[in-house]
Amino acid sequence: MKTGRLKLSAALALFFAAASLITLIGSTYAWFTFRSYTNVTPISGTVSNGDGSLLIANREDAVFSEYCELLLSDASAELLPISTPDLESFFTVVSQNRGGIATGYAPAEERAKSNTLNGTLYLKGEGAGFDVYFWMPNMDCGTDGRALAAMRLGLKITAAAGTETHIFRLDSMGDTSAAETRRTVPESDTVVAGIGDDGKPEYAADPAADISEAAAGGTEDDPLPGSLRLCAIAADETVRVDFWLYLEGCDDNCINSAQGRDIALRFGFAGIENDM
Repeated sequence: MKTGRLKLSAALALFFAAASLITLIGSTYAWFTFRSYTNVTPISGTVSNGDGSLLIANREDAVFSEYCELLLSDASAELLPISTPDLESFFTVVSQNRGGIATGYAPAEERAKSNTLNGTLYLKGEGAGFDVYFWMPNMDCGTDGRALAAMRLGLKITAAAGTETHIFRLDSMGDTSAAETRRTVPESDTVVAGIGDDGKPEYAADPAADISEAAAGGTEDDPLPGSLRLCAIAADETVRVDFWLYLEGCDDNCINSAQGRDIALRFGFAGIENDM
């Protein structure tokens, strides 16, 4: 299985709302831009147990199989760290104070696609219903600890029963012990949830869970449930999975040292047969 490698090269871009704000030499800021390049086509796949099969495709009208090419909306998009509480509302910083703490934001919904690595895939329970989890042996978001510590993976899964939204930290996918940290928001473990009538940001608790919580255990022939199910698929049902790989700008690890890193993007899913 091939991995899509993305080289991240960055140029610091600071945004200020007022001319009176002064950049401090040597300060570290969370909000910067970089450009990514893809060299190898990402591939994603599934494993499942029981008599049925969990299958995957990159289009709803495509032939479903155990593997598919992972299509990105724009693999060479200019990526800007953003903050989101729910994958619906997105925000970008527009001002920071002299200490490097973000003080103002603007809506960034229109940038959500061009400033993230995102796309859509489809999962199908053929011949049986499945509870769906990540299959970590086939997951790949790169091995660079600084990038993994700063990034988030968001999934919005739409099935007949409704839509489920998940946001995951990627720290457990590699060694993030050397990742530098610096708080650039008033409180750690928060994300931007809105902008008040006074123009000031409103923060909420970071909703991200560690990706290991949604991972199946066991073997490829006999996967076992994880502690957090991604979704449930009924027999012969097709579900839509929209995904975003992005930098959470409010994360303490989303600072200058996260720039210029190699990342990858590959998904693996496991299906545990259910009675649906």
